[in-house]
Amino acid sequence: MPAMIAWGVNPQLCRGTSHALGDNLAHMLSHNGVDYIEADGAERILVEKGRAAGVVLEDGTVIRARSFVASNVNPVETFLRLVGSENLDPAFARQVGNFRFSKTTPIFAVNLALNERPKYITEEKHPEVIGSFMHIVGLESYQDLRDLFEDCRNGQLPRKPFMNGATPSFHDPTQAPPGKATAFMWQLAPYNLRGNPLNWDKVRDEWFEKQLGVWRRYAPNLTEDNILSKDSGTPLDIERHDRNMYCGDWMVGEYSGDQALENRPFPGWSQHRMPIDGLYLCGSSCHPGGNITGAPGYNAARIIAEDLGMDPWWKPLKFEEHLARLR
Repeated sequence: MPAMIAWGVNPQLCRGTSHALGDNLAHMLSHNGVDYIEADGAERILVEKGRAAGVVLEDGTVIRARSFVASNVNPVETFLRLVGSENLDPAFARQVGNFRFSKTTPIFAVNLALNERPKYITEEKHPEVIGSFMHIVGLESYQDLRDLFEDCRNGQLPRKPFMNGATPSFHDPTQAPPGKATAFMWQLAPYNLRGNPLNWDKVRDEWFEKQLGVWRRYAPNLTEDNILSKDSGTPLDIERHDRNMYCGDWMVGEYSGDQALENRPFPGWSQHRMPIDGLYLCGSSCHPGGNITGAPGYNAARIIAEDLGMDPWWKPLKFEEHLARLR
């Protein structure tokens, strides 16, 4: 089962953590003459005469738009909270209200700072495990996977823990002091735990220790004296931290037939242009979905440049070149 899950996956790592990726993108923008503001967030998207006219920040600052407004938060947040249903066609507002967030992609995270990296019991026979980019523990059969998804859909803690994770510092030594290590594991888990996401605040510590216990069966050196620091993250924590990830859904919207590919975020609106003139969606609720790929923003940039009559200043890859890079 682990081999089936990992097959065809080409995982990548941001050197210096994903925060460094964001910082470097900001520096690149600034270097190229773009003004950006670090703010708590947007309070409202201004709509005047049916057109996106700017953004009001949470501190009351008003930023007027000269040409367009692009939102990278999910459609529910964008339209029902920032734009307001009073500015929407009722049929479109219903479409937005029906946008679904996944019950099977939220995660419970186990994060460790270590004196030494996890040493797996399989390393002696399979030394390639040491340098593996992804480690999967706890999953032994297809039925285990079916049970996991069933538990998540029913709002129950998984009856049999299954985690996947990595040791980032092995591949990027900048992520830990010399001689030390960082490692994490993710467990798929329900957001609406036993009917109420606030239940996560009650079971966090107990579930963390259970997850760590499972991990130790595969990497026995994860003893308390090896652990310098530990931290957990529940699906509710993820939602609290990132207003884009409703229900802790890192895909930012269930990825299924009527919300995938040309139907993402919903049928009829896959080209990033929205029914309010000058307003575009550019985040992970658009094709191809969540994860750190930059692809939704790239696709949106091409559409926006086209609408503004601008020639792309980058060279779009041909489809065949994309396929070659993925192999």
